[in-house]
Amino acid sequence: MLWHGYRAGELNRAQLQAEMQSLQTAFHAWLERGKDVPYEKARAFSRELLSLETALWTFVREEGVEPTNNAAERVLRPAVVWRKLCCPAGTRSQSEAGAHYVERMLTVIAASKQQNRHLLTVLIDAVEAYWARTLPPILTQGA
Repeated sequence: MLWHGYRAGELNRAQLQAEMQSLQTAFHAWLERGKDVPYEKARAFSRELLSLETALWTFVREEGVEPTNNAAERVLRPAVVWRKLCCPAGTRSQSEAGAHYVERMLTVIAASKQQNRHLLTVLIDAVEAYWARTLPPILTQGA
């Protein structure tokens, strides 16, 4: 709920950080206790999270970092669905070149969607740039 308050402008970054401190401390204590439980999987999980603990709280320290990976999941979802529909379990593209083509096209599709650019326009611009021997369209944010 603290993150939602921050996003809604009810808390500033300093307030978010101060409010999160007790949660971070309690979470750390739980991880420390988890290292001594009788279940190996739980112990391993606690040790792994302890090794990554600093990264878990990046969203508290750094402006512009979200606490979830929802944006990444939204970008990857079309690729995952496409692969599931087109590639039976355990198969890959029929060639290395085919695999590279697919990964590049999925990147162009995702970047175009993120930038609200029409995919066909981006592809036409890329082909025209190739034939004119000029730079292709830029696919990175803020470029």
